[in-house]
Amino acid sequence: MPYVRRDEEGHINAVVVEPMFGANEYIAPDDPELLAYYAALVPPPSAYPMAISPEEMPEQ
Repeated sequence: MPYVRRDEEGHINAVVVEPMFGANEYIAPDDPELLAYYAALVPPPSAYPMAISPEEMPEQ
């Protein structure tokens, strides 16, 4: 694990745990290209606005 599938331009477009049709290229789990692919799947925290601003938070 992991094995990747690439698009026509050579970019990773799928990751699977076992080789399968179209996704049979092994890539190291810490490969920078794979880590960048994972990072692009998860929006940054700023994409999730807080329900209230920090200034509106009650004091503890």
